[in-house]
Amino acid sequence: MPLQKRPDISSEIFASFTMSKIDRKIIDSMTTEQVEAVRAALLAADRGKRHPIDIRLNIPLYFARYYLVLFAGRDKRRGTLLKEAVRKNAQDKRSGSMMILLMGMLIIFGLLLIGLLTAYLIKSEMGIDIFPDKHLEDIILEWLN
Repeated sequence: MPLQKRPDISSEIFASFTMSKIDRKIIDSMTTEQVEAVRAALLAADRGKRHPIDIRLNIPLYFARYYLVLFAGRDKRRGTLLKEAVRKNAQDKRSGSMMILLMGMLIIFGLLLIGLLTAYLIKSEMGIDIFPDKHLEDIILEWLN
C-alpha cells in the first residue's frame, strides 16, 4: 500500500463534527459569515496537524471492525512538553511546601501537647495547686459537659 496524504474529506469531517458540538442556539445567533469563519479556522487547524506518514487501515472481521492508525513525522511538541513539565514542577513544589507546612504544624502541636503534659505532671509532683479543689480531670469533664 503506497503512502498517501490524508484526503481533504478528513478535514471536512473534523470541522463538521466540531461544529455539531456547538449549541444550536449559539450557531443560530451567528451570521453566515461568522459560521464560515469558524469552519475555516477549524479546517486550517486540522491541516496544520498533518504528518508526512499517515496510514489508516480498517480491519473488518466477522464479529467486529478494528482500525489501525500510524502517524510519523518530526516531533514539534517540544515547547508544549517543556511548558507542561514546568507547570507540573511548580505544582509539585506547591504540594511539597504544603505537606512540609502541615507536617511542621503537626510536630509543633505534638511537642506543645507533650510540653504541657510534662509541665502538668511536674506541677502535680511538686504539690502545686493552680486551681484549688480542682484537677485536670475535673476541668476536662466540665468542658465536655
